[in-house]
Amino acid sequence: MFCALSITTFALLSAAPQEPEWHGTVDAGMVLLSGNNSSSTSTIHGEAKLEKEAYRWILGLLYSGVRQTDQSTGVPSTTSRLLDLSAEHHRFFDEKHDFYGYGKGSGRSDEPNGLSHRTDIGLGLGYTWRWDGDQTTLNLEGGPSMVRENNVGALSEAAWTSRLAARLDSPISEGLTLTSKAEYFQSMTQAEDASATAECGLRWALEGDWFLQFTSSISWDGTPAPGFEQTDYRQAFTLGTSF
Repeated sequence: MFCALSITTFALLSAAPQEPEWHGTVDAGMVLLSGNNSSSTSTIHGEAKLEKEAYRWILGLLYSGVRQTDQSTGVPSTTSRLLDLSAEHHRFFDEKHDFYGYGKGSGRSDEPNGLSHRTDIGLGLGYTWRWDGDQTTLNLEGGPSMVRENNVGALSEAAWTSRLAARLDSPISEGLTLTSKAEYFQSMTQAEDASATAECGLRWALEGDWFLQFTSSISWDGTPAPGFEQTDYRQAFTLGTSF
């Protein structure tokens, strides 16, 4: 009797739906130079998702830094340091999880390139198109956001903006995937006050959950800090894994 009860209990537990877990990817890379030019470049990028029947959470992290050593003095200094953190919550409106409302917030700092910090909090709607057996997805979002920006040498400013964002993930061939995303903010009161970020990556699958990735990124600010350019570019080769 005890054995039969134990077997029945185990069968019921095995058949019960399991709680969803966080899943995502993390990749990192570093380049060290010495001799005539001594510098180190490091980058790390991570994204984690938790999806249930009614909602989804997405957390993001991006860090990229360059540390340069002055050959005449031997004193190292940071010539570029980018930190970007984000969190999103999606509430689904249909069974396929295509149509949803979102709430999101993010913070970005790139002080050596003129941006002390930029934070945004916003709400909006999103929709996902799927094809190729759901392997390719195109995601579009839009809505109002409150953006506070503080450029180096300028006063901090806050403004209501219109936000547009897009993300495309598509397999190109077996083991090779295209990943790309873009985000644009436009002030509702000043036409010249706008900013945008975009990145495009190619991911090569390796053994197991490992992959190699090349990513090209661009950041643009319509009203940069005094003495700084509007546009910055970054390219990175990284090694990563999925979990």
